[in-house]
Amino acid sequence: MAEACQQTVLQKWERKQRKLKNLMIDSDTEEWQRSESFLGLGKIGGVDLSFIKEDNINACASLVILSYPDLQVIYEDYQMVRLTAPYIAGFLAFREAPYLVEAVDRLRKQDPSLVPQVILVDGNGLLHYRGKTAIVLTVCAF
Repeated sequence: MAEACQQTVLQKWERKQRKLKNLMIDSDTEEWQRSESFLGLGKIGGVDLSFIKEDNINACASLVILSYPDLQVIYEDYQMVRLTAPYIAGFLAFREAPYLVEAVDRLRKQDPSLVPQVILVDGNGLLHYRGKTAIVLTVCAF
């Protein structure tokens, strides 16, 4: 029974990943991206999920914002979360990204002036075995 449920989740995630892949923008869209010194870039964010040792369900979702170019921490958000989605290789974003998006949403509500222009996300992206995957798009689509 559990295997059938995981297969259904996998099929759903494959469909969603294909749709998101088609929405991915892989070219520069902002003026500061075309500047060698990134003139105009003011805030950089990073998100990640860190698990408690030997526990693949309880984790800490974090968002950190740095000023650019001096790289001073200007915002931090840490939230303990309990993951409910299964781990399926190649679909890590569907398990972890909702908690990272929640952190960005909290920032948007709390202080929109601190929303970064770039959010760094660990993931394969272009190097994913299915090509451009949706992890960056999933987290950064704001």
